[in-house]
Amino acid sequence: MAQAQSEVNNHSDNTVTVSVPGKLFLAGEYAVVHSGQAAIITTVDAFLHLSLRPVEGNVGHLTTNQADHAINWHYDHDGRVVSEDAAAEEFPLLWQAIQTVNLLAIERGIFSASNPPLFDIEIKSELDAADGTKYGLGSSGAVSVALVSALMTQYDLYKDLTESQRVYQVYKLVAITQYRLGMMGSLGDVAASAHTGVIYYQNFDRDWFDAQAKETGADIVALLENIWPDLMIEPLPIDPDWTLSVVWTKEKASTEELLKLIPEHVPETELAEILKTFKQYAKLQVLMAKAAIQMNDWKLFKSAISDNYDTILHYTRALDKPYLTKSFKKAISLVTQDHSVAKISGAGAGDCAYAISNSPASADQVQAIWRNNALVVLPFAFWERTHKE
Repeated sequence: MAQAQSEVNNHSDNTVTVSVPGKLFLAGEYAVVHSGQAAIITTVDAFLHLSLRPVEGNVGHLTTNQADHAINWHYDHDGRVVSEDAAAEEFPLLWQAIQTVNLLAIERGIFSASNPPLFDIEIKSELDAADGTKYGLGSSGAVSVALVSALMTQYDLYKDLTESQRVYQVYKLVAITQYRLGMMGSLGDVAASAHTGVIYYQNFDRDWFDAQAKETGADIVALLENIWPDLMIEPLPIDPDWTLSVVWTKEKASTEELLKLIPEHVPETELAEILKTFKQYAKLQVLMAKAAIQMNDWKLFKSAISDNYDTILHYTRALDKPYLTKSFKKAISLVTQDHSVAKISGAGAGDCAYAISNSPASADQVQAIWRNNALVVLPFAFWERTHKE
């Protein structure tokens, strides 16, 4: 498993730099968007790098490989981030994250509501191809975690927090941010990028969360201090011989759009029964995969991953959701050896599939077969932050 020493650095000129890993879902997709459902997720050694530098004056700037020029931004009289640049509309997560953390900082007395600080933000990502196409490694979650982490460091809001408390506070602030934008994802990518490593993630009670106030700084403080029902982010130390291989389809997919697809031809009662059965099987398979990792039981792990793949395939076919593309079918069908297991990562219809092998030699064989069949193998491995500040 690839490793590094740190993810946050504070420089003498008050610039904060953060490096956050991308992620791959290993099991539990689709089901995990629901309350109490679970997933196995890993981070990989591909990173999103963000720097945050305080600026004087009335304008901050955003520089990213997702835009062909620096985007100017500032605050209106109500403390909302605004920009006259149309390109700014492509980055609602960034602007909402700033506003969310600012509400917390104001409530903590870090600065006044009338004078929020401005920053130059620079983002460089290894989660995209050279032409800017995203690999599907959770860039939205990674950039949210990176910016919230940088702001928390800049405002000294991490003071006296344990590493676990830092992870949960970043996770919760991103959850509040995404809620304000009406996003539907599981937030598993956020949990993984905040914690790092292979994790068991269990989604919180969404009905409880929907009922909580989230408008003021005091509301946010209360949410940070509350225990969120059902929420779990648990590390799973994986056997160091188990090796990850990643194949990229070059096809773009949007998890948010796929989650919004509701079949019109399926009666509501039948839809409810399909979902109920799907969640039951998916949760059991995720728990089997979790137990297999904890017991270092390769046979059980392979069975759990294969079963979860079949369950998701059946579910998406029943609801007419695009999932298994020709590229995915080709990549997975080529992994036939006993020492490896392959599955689509995420919502399907594009992005990545993966294989996990119980030895580096078996992983080499998988990658060679993929390459020999004109598939694009990405050079990424399991990654976990080893130095916890």
